[in-house]
Amino acid sequence: MPGKSLVVLDPALGLAIDIFPCEDGHAQERSLLSAVLETVEASDLWIGDGSVHGTDKVEGKLSYYYLADELEGTYRGMMIALPPEQWQDLRSLSLTQFSALLQDWAATVKLEAFTSTPRKPKKKKSKPPYDPAHPHVSTARLLAQKKKSRASPD
Repeated sequence: MPGKSLVVLDPALGLAIDIFPCEDGHAQERSLLSAVLETVEASDLWIGDGSVHGTDKVEGKLSYYYLADELEGTYRGMMIALPPEQWQDLRSLSLTQFSALLQDWAATVKLEAFTSTPRKPKKKKSKPPYDPAHPHVSTARLLAQKKKSRASPD
């Protein structure tokens, strides 16, 4: 069935904790926002990716592995370095102000630091030269000979 899904990752657990399916494979993720907002609770911090920098910069160049690793590490560090009282200032912001703040922060991200490295084609290995003094013998053949020698009486 064609379509797309928006998956919610809990960085503390390292697990997908929710999924929002959409039948329209061409729909933008923001069309699923109303369903996502119904699950948001007080003290939740949600971070999205994709359209902040534009798909032309993201598609094919960005390594989601490196980005997720950076987000997870930064989140852990922020939870250690900043006491809960420091986060209280963000609660006083309106949704519009908070969104603008997140967009300002996202605009400073250097995406070049999270680009994937394309794999190079594998080098073809040359066959080792045939040495009649040391011919290759298959393991199956060696095992069969060993079994045969054990079975024959001495």
